Amino acid sequence: MRTRLGLILSTTMIIGLLTACGSAVEGDASVLGVSRMPLEELEPAAEAVQELDEFAEEDDFGYGPSDFVQEQSGKTEFDSFDDVIANLMQGQGYAYVQLQGEDDQLLAVTDLVFLADDSASEACIYGIRDGKAVNIGNVFGNGSAFPLRYKDGIIYGGDNHRYETYFVSEDWQSLMMKDYISDGVVEGSGQFVGFTRQTSNYEDTVDFEGSEEEFNALMADREEVPLLKFTMIE
Repeated sequence: MRTRLGLILSTTMIIGLLTACGSAVEGDASVLGVSRMPLEELEPAAEAVQELDEFAEEDDFGYGPSDFVQEQSGKTEFDSFDDVIANLMQGQGYAYVQLQGEDDQLLAVTDLVFLADDSASEACIYGIRDGKAVNIGNVFGNGSAFPLRYKDGIIYGGDNHRYETYFVSEDWQSLMMKDYISDGVVEGSGQFVGFTRQTSNYEDTVDFEGSEEEFNALMADREEVPLLKFTMIE
C-alpha cells in the first residue's frame, strides 16, 4: 500500500512543488515522504547550457535558484534572515515561525501577500544552516480560498481535496510533510489515500485508512486554525 501510495503522491504532488517557491531542493524528498528517482538525462538546448554556465560562475555549487527570492537576488544562500528580507520586493512578505522539530526560529517568505487578510497560499521556509540562511522546503495551500495556516508548531496547507501539514525533520534538518490525506480526486483514484506522522521518523509513518467522515472532520478542524499572517513589503 505504501509503495503504491508513494507512486501516486510523487506524480501528483511534484507539479505543485514546481511553482512560485521553486523546484525541489535538498530535503524536498522528505517533504513528500518519497525517495528521489533518477530521471533520464536529456541533452539541454544550447541556450539553456549557456544560462546554467553563467549562473555556475557566480555560485560555487553550480546550482540554480530554487525559489523566487533566489531568482530575483541571484543568490542561493544569505547571510541572515534580514538579508533574505532585504531581497524581497513590493507585494511580497515574510513571517517568523517556530516549527516542531526545530529549536530555532524559522523565516517564511511568500511571493504574494493577500491584501484582505495578510495571508498567503504559498511560502518558502528558510532556516540557518552552517551560519547561512537557506531554503529548507516549501509549503502550499491553494489560492486565497485555501491560505496557509499555523498553530502549535505546525503549518497547514492543502485545499478542498487535500489535507496537508508540515513540520521539520530532525534528521534531515529540512521541511517534512507531517500529514497528507486526499479524497482521491486529484489522484484520480476516487479513494481516500494518504499518511500521517506523529514524529519526523519515517518509521512512524501510518497509512490513512479512515472514512469520509474522518477526512471531513480534519478539513473542518483545519478551517479553525489561525491564518499564517505575513508582513508585506510596501
